[in-house]
Amino acid sequence: MAIQTRSLSWMERVYLSLLKGLGITFRTMFRKHIVRKYPEEPIPRSPITRGQPRLAQNEDGTTRCVSCGLCEFVCPAYAITITGGETERFIEREPKEFQIDMLRCILCGFCEEVCPKEAIFMSDELEFAGPTRAEHVLDKQALLRPISKLRQRIEFSNSIYNRWRRTALPADPAKNPAGPAAEPPVAIGVPHTDPTVRNAPSQDSNKNLPTRREP
Repeated sequence: MAIQTRSLSWMERVYLSLLKGLGITFRTMFRKHIVRKYPEEPIPRSPITRGQPRLAQNEDGTTRCVSCGLCEFVCPAYAITITGGETERFIEREPKEFQIDMLRCILCGFCEEVCPKEAIFMSDELEFAGPTRAEHVLDKQALLRPISKLRQRIEFSNSIYNRWRRTALPADPAKNPAGPAAEPPVAIGVPHTDPTVRNAPSQDSNKNLPTRREP
């Protein structure tokens, strides 16, 4: 098999072709930068930022969580582990242990949506790094954040859900987006019988029974 070779041009022999590449480099050097210089230049954050989940802590140092387990149940990554216990507070229950494995967490926000007590919210904390896996399993103390620090996220979350709560149904049921109301079920009269009481067979029911033949 013949190998085709190409002779170098005089510009290539004197390395003048490098000027073409240097020209592209110098033209790009003075353009506007489109790459963020991270971590020197931090990532912009806003209330819509969905960062790591955090537990809301009241001003008196207590937590809103009642250890109902809904966030643990709904988590698609099985990243939340809750151990509940009794308390003398009016909520009756609070988490003794609350752990989130951030290496499993996918930042979906389901825990924030399902919480009935507004106890867990997605914060604006995005960065986490470390050499070991154990330090990414955050316990209750590491997850607690004052409500004042989560205020913007709480207001943003409430604004989303309040738009559905404030939606009034039209006066005409036929214009309801969910459709007209269903017809009430037809009541069928069924005599009530106590299953614990065995009624004696009536005489009318014995008429159709076969007669016993004596030998």
